[in-house]
Amino acid sequence: MSNSKTTEIPLALPSLQAMALAHFVKRVDFEMVARFASVTVTVISDGKSEADLIWLALIALRRALAQAEVGPRKGATRWLSTGNKLMALGDLKTQEARHGS
Repeated sequence: MSNSKTTEIPLALPSLQAMALAHFVKRVDFEMVARFASVTVTVISDGKSEADLIWLALIALRRALAQAEVGPRKGATRWLSTGNKLMALGDLKTQEARHGS
C-alpha cells in the first residue's frame, strides 16, 4: 500500500532560525528518531515503521535546507548565546558596531 501523494510545506524562516534548524537536523540520528517514534505502530506503509518514515522525512528536510544553501558548513557561522538570544557571531559584531559597544 504505497502512498505516493506528496505534501508541499511552504516554509519561510529567518536566516538564523534556518541555520539553527540545519544544525539540529544534522545532529539527529536514527536512534534518536526511533526513541521518539511510536512503538505501538510498528508498520505504517510498505513495511516501513513510523521511525523509518520520520527518518526519510528528516533526510528530505536536510536536502531542502542544502538546496536553499542553508547548512552547517555554509559560511562556517559561529554561534553565540546572548541571554535568551542565539546570534551568529557576525551579527553580534554588526550590532556592536552600530551601538558602539
